Amino acid sequence: MKLITTTVGLNGRWLSRFNPKRMKFAKEAIVEAKKMEADILVLPAGYLFADNNDEFDRISKEMIGYAQSVGITFMFGIDREKKDIKKDWSEHVKNQSVPWFGIIWDDIKKESMVIRQRSISSNDQYLAPDSVCSEIIYITFNDQMIPILMCGEIFNERIKKTIMNYKEKIKIVIDMAHFGKGLRIWQPMSKFGNNGIASTCSTHVDKKGAVKYFFTSKGENISSDKIDKEIGWDPQIEMKLWDI
Repeated sequence: MKLITTTVGLNGRWLSRFNPKRMKFAKEAIVEAKKMEADILVLPAGYLFADNNDEFDRISKEMIGYAQSVGITFMFGIDREKKDIKKDWSEHVKNQSVPWFGIIWDDIKKESMVIRQRSISSNDQYLAPDSVCSEIIYITFNDQMIPILMCGEIFNERIKKTIMNYKEKIKIVIDMAHFGKGLRIWQPMSKFGNNGIASTCSTHVDKKGAVKYFFTSKGENISSDKIDKEIGWDPQIEMKLWDI
Protein backbone atom coordinates (compact mmCIF):
# COMPACT_ATOMS: atom_id res chain seq x y z
CA MET A 1 0.00 0.00 0.00
CA LYS A 2 1.23 3.48 -0.85
CA LEU A 3 0.12 6.35 1.37
CA ILE A 4 0.81 10.07 1.05
CA THR A 5 0.78 12.31 4.13
CA THR A 6 1.16 16.06 3.97
CA THR A 7 2.32 19.14 5.81
CA VAL A 8 0.46 22.28 4.76
CA GLY A 9 1.23 25.98 5.27
CA LEU A 10 -0.97 28.11 7.51
CA ASN A 11 -2.06 30.82 5.08
CA GLY A 12 -5.84 30.85 4.65
CA ARG A 13 -6.60 28.51 7.52
CA TRP A 14 -10.07 29.20 9.01
CA LEU A 15 -10.83 31.73 6.27
CA SER A 16 -13.54 30.61 3.85
CA ARG A 17 -12.44 33.11 1.20
CA PHE A 18 -9.31 30.96 0.78
CA ASN A 19 -11.36 27.83 0.02
CA PRO A 20 -11.12 28.21 -3.79
CA LYS A 21 -7.32 28.47 -3.63
CA ARG A 22 -6.99 25.62 -1.15
CA MET A 23 -9.39 23.45 -3.12
CA LYS A 24 -7.42 24.12 -6.31
CA PHE A 25 -4.19 22.97 -4.63
CA ALA A 26 -5.95 19.95 -3.09
CA LYS A 27 -7.18 18.88 -6.53
CA GLU A 28 -3.65 19.25 -7.92
CA ALA A 29 -2.37 17.12 -5.03
CA ILE A 30 -4.98 14.45 -5.82
CA VAL A 31 -3.80 14.29 -9.42
CA GLU A 32 -0.14 14.13 -8.40
CA ALA A 33 -0.88 11.44 -5.81
CA LYS A 34 -2.50 9.32 -8.51
CA LYS A 35 0.54 9.82 -10.74
CA MET A 36 2.73 8.67 -7.84
CA GLU A 37 0.58 5.51 -7.70
CA ALA A 38 -0.57 6.28 -4.18
CA ASP A 39 -3.61 4.48 -2.79
CA ILE A 40 -4.43 7.10 -0.16
CA LEU A 41 -3.88 10.87 0.15
CA VAL A 42 -4.30 12.59 3.52
CA LEU A 43 -4.61 16.35 4.08
CA PRO A 44 -4.79 17.86 7.59
CA ALA A 45 -7.74 18.61 9.84
CA GLY A 46 -9.19 22.03 9.15
CA TYR A 47 -7.85 22.17 5.62
CA LEU A 48 -11.03 23.98 4.55
CA PHE A 49 -13.45 26.20 6.47
CA ALA A 50 -17.23 26.41 6.09
CA ASP A 51 -19.24 29.42 7.32
CA ASN A 52 -22.53 27.52 7.16
CA ASN A 53 -24.04 24.10 6.46
CA ASP A 54 -24.68 24.82 2.78
CA GLU A 55 -21.04 25.73 2.24
CA PHE A 56 -19.98 22.63 4.16
CA ASP A 57 -22.10 20.41 1.93
CA ARG A 58 -20.97 22.13 -1.26
CA ILE A 59 -17.21 21.95 -0.68
CA SER A 60 -17.29 18.43 0.76
CA LYS A 61 -19.29 17.13 -2.22
CA GLU A 62 -17.02 18.90 -4.69
CA MET A 63 -13.84 17.44 -3.19
CA ILE A 64 -15.33 13.95 -2.80
CA GLY A 65 -16.52 14.06 -6.39
CA TYR A 66 -13.08 15.06 -7.63
CA ALA A 67 -11.30 12.29 -5.73
CA GLN A 68 -13.88 9.82 -7.02
CA SER A 69 -13.30 10.94 -10.61
CA VAL A 70 -9.52 10.54 -10.25
CA GLY A 71 -9.85 7.23 -8.43
CA ILE A 72 -8.02 7.57 -5.12
CA THR A 73 -8.93 7.31 -1.45
CA PHE A 74 -8.80 10.84 -0.05
CA MET A 75 -9.35 12.46 3.33
CA PHE A 76 -9.23 16.03 4.62
CA GLY A 77 -10.74 18.22 7.31
CA ILE A 78 -13.40 20.92 7.26
CA ASP A 79 -13.84 23.14 10.32
CA ARG A 80 -17.06 24.99 11.09
CA GLU A 81 -15.45 27.10 13.81
CA LYS A 82 -11.91 28.31 14.46
CA LYS A 83 -9.94 26.15 16.87
CA ASP A 84 -9.37 28.67 19.66
CA ILE A 85 -7.18 27.03 22.32
CA LYS A 86 -8.31 29.63 24.87
CA LYS A 87 -11.95 28.61 24.55
CA ASP A 88 -13.52 26.06 26.89
CA TRP A 89 -14.70 23.25 24.62
CA SER A 90 -15.84 20.98 27.47
CA GLU A 91 -19.55 21.08 26.66
CA HIS A 92 -18.82 20.39 23.01
CA VAL A 93 -16.93 17.24 23.95
CA LYS A 94 -19.64 16.16 26.39
CA ASN A 95 -22.39 16.73 23.83
CA GLN A 96 -20.34 15.51 20.86
CA SER A 97 -20.77 18.82 19.07
CA VAL A 98 -17.13 19.67 18.38
CA PRO A 99 -17.33 21.68 15.11
CA TRP A 100 -14.39 19.99 13.34
CA PHE A 101 -14.98 17.28 10.77
CA GLY A 102 -13.12 14.79 8.62
CA ILE A 103 -14.31 14.07 5.08
CA ILE A 104 -13.32 10.71 3.60
CA TRP A 105 -13.72 9.25 0.14
CA ASP A 106 -13.07 5.48 0.26
CA ASP A 107 -12.24 4.57 -3.31
CA ILE A 108 -12.29 0.83 -2.59
CA LYS A 109 -15.80 0.74 -1.17
CA LYS A 110 -16.88 3.65 -3.39
CA GLU A 111 -18.46 5.46 -0.48
CA SER A 112 -17.91 8.64 1.53
CA MET A 113 -17.89 9.33 5.26
CA VAL A 114 -18.21 12.46 7.37
CA ILE A 115 -16.73 12.09 10.85
CA ARG A 116 -16.77 14.49 13.80
CA GLN A 117 -13.85 14.95 16.20
CA ARG A 118 -14.76 13.22 19.47
CA SER A 119 -12.29 14.75 21.94
CA ILE A 120 -9.67 17.49 21.76
CA SER A 121 -6.92 16.86 24.30
CA SER A 122 -5.73 14.61 27.10
CA ASN A 123 -7.48 16.99 29.52
CA ASP A 124 -10.99 16.69 28.08
CA GLN A 125 -10.79 13.08 26.87
CA TYR A 126 -12.70 11.86 29.92
CA LEU A 127 -15.71 14.00 28.99
CA ALA A 128 -16.34 12.07 25.78
CA PRO A 129 -19.00 9.34 26.18
CA ASP A 130 -17.84 5.72 26.36
CA SER A 131 -20.12 4.91 23.43
CA VAL A 132 -18.06 7.01 20.99
CA CYS A 133 -14.68 6.09 22.49
CA SER A 134 -15.40 2.39 22.02
CA GLU A 135 -15.96 2.87 18.29
CA ILE A 136 -13.26 2.50 15.63
CA ILE A 137 -13.73 4.76 12.62
CA TYR A 138 -11.85 3.13 9.79
CA ILE A 139 -11.45 2.29 6.13
CA THR A 140 -10.02 -1.00 4.85
CA PHE A 141 -7.23 -2.02 2.52
CA ASN A 142 -6.71 -5.67 1.56
CA ASP A 143 -9.01 -6.69 4.43
CA GLN A 144 -6.93 -4.77 6.98
CA MET A 145 -8.30 -1.89 9.06
CA ILE A 146 -6.98 1.67 8.80
CA PRO A 147 -8.37 3.60 11.79
CA ILE A 148 -8.84 7.34 11.22
CA LEU A 149 -8.30 9.79 14.08
CA MET A 150 -9.11 13.48 14.18
CA CYS A 151 -6.32 15.52 15.75
CA GLY A 152 -6.46 15.34 19.59
CA GLU A 153 -8.34 12.04 19.57
CA ILE A 154 -4.89 10.44 19.49
CA PHE A 155 -4.49 11.53 23.14
CA ASN A 156 -7.72 9.79 24.17
CA GLU A 157 -6.72 6.67 26.12
CA ARG A 158 -10.05 4.90 25.62
CA ILE A 159 -9.96 5.41 21.86
CA LYS A 160 -6.37 4.17 21.71
CA LYS A 161 -7.23 1.14 23.85
CA THR A 162 -10.10 0.27 21.52
CA ILE A 163 -7.76 0.44 18.53
CA MET A 164 -5.09 -1.65 20.24
CA ASN A 165 -7.64 -4.38 20.90
CA TYR A 166 -7.74 -4.91 17.13
CA LYS A 167 -4.03 -4.61 16.45
CA GLU A 168 -3.80 -7.92 14.59
CA LYS A 169 -6.26 -6.57 12.01
CA ILE A 170 -4.79 -3.08 11.64
CA LYS A 171 -2.57 -1.88 8.79
CA ILE A 172 -1.85 1.63 10.08
CA VAL A 173 -3.47 4.44 12.11
CA ILE A 174 -3.89 7.81 10.39
CA ASP A 175 -4.29 11.05 12.34
CA MET A 176 -5.50 14.26 10.69
CA ALA A 177 -4.03 16.97 12.92
CA HIS A 178 -4.75 20.69 12.93
CA PHE A 179 -1.33 22.16 13.70
CA GLY A 180 2.15 20.77 14.15
CA LYS A 181 3.98 23.42 16.22
CA GLY A 182 5.21 21.84 19.42
CA LEU A 183 3.61 18.65 18.17
CA ARG A 184 3.45 16.07 20.94
CA ILE A 185 1.85 13.54 18.64
CA TRP A 186 5.06 11.50 18.49
CA GLN A 187 4.34 10.26 22.03
CA PRO A 188 1.07 8.40 21.30
CA MET A 189 2.42 7.40 17.88
CA SER A 190 5.42 5.84 19.60
CA LYS A 191 3.04 4.03 21.96
CA PHE A 192 1.14 2.62 19.00
CA GLY A 193 4.43 1.45 17.49
CA ASN A 194 5.56 -0.21 20.69
CA ASN A 195 2.25 -2.09 20.67
CA GLY A 196 2.68 -3.36 17.12
CA ILE A 197 0.69 -0.70 15.24
CA ALA A 198 2.11 1.68 12.64
CA SER A 199 0.90 5.30 12.62
CA THR A 200 1.31 8.54 10.70
CA CYS A 201 -0.27 11.99 10.45
CA SER A 202 -0.88 15.04 8.27
CA THR A 203 -0.89 18.53 9.77
CA HIS A 204 -0.59 22.28 9.24
CA VAL A 205 2.85 23.78 9.94
CA ASP A 206 4.41 27.22 10.17
CA LYS A 207 7.49 26.48 8.07
CA LYS A 208 8.61 24.72 4.93
CA GLY A 209 10.36 21.38 5.14
CA ALA A 210 8.63 20.33 8.35
CA VAL A 211 8.88 16.76 9.62
CA LYS A 212 6.38 14.22 8.28
CA TYR A 213 5.76 11.82 11.16
CA PHE A 214 5.70 8.04 10.77
CA PHE A 215 6.20 5.26 13.33
CA THR A 216 6.41 1.64 12.18
CA SER A 217 4.66 -1.33 13.78
CA LYS A 218 8.05 -2.20 15.30
CA GLY A 219 8.22 1.11 17.13
CA GLU A 220 10.79 2.64 14.77
CA ASN A 221 10.59 6.39 14.18
CA ILE A 222 11.20 6.85 10.46
CA SER A 223 9.79 10.38 10.34
CA SER A 224 11.32 12.54 7.64
CA ASP A 225 11.45 16.11 6.37
CA LYS A 226 11.84 14.81 2.82
CA ILE A 227 9.41 16.24 0.26
CA ASP A 228 8.46 13.96 -2.61
CA LYS A 229 6.25 16.56 -4.27
CA GLU A 230 5.29 20.14 -3.46
CA ILE A 231 2.04 21.71 -4.63
CA GLY A 232 1.01 25.36 -4.53
CA TRP A 233 2.21 28.34 -2.56
CA ASP A 234 0.93 30.27 0.43
CA PRO A 235 -0.11 27.69 1.50
CA GLN A 236 2.13 25.00 0.09
CA ILE A 237 1.25 21.31 0.29
CA GLU A 238 4.32 19.15 0.91
CA MET A 239 3.67 15.53 0.03
CA LYS A 240 5.53 12.52 1.48
CA LEU A 241 5.02 9.06 -0.03
CA TRP A 242 5.19 6.04 2.29
CA ASP A 243 5.33 2.51 0.92
CA ILE A 244 3.81 0.34 3.62
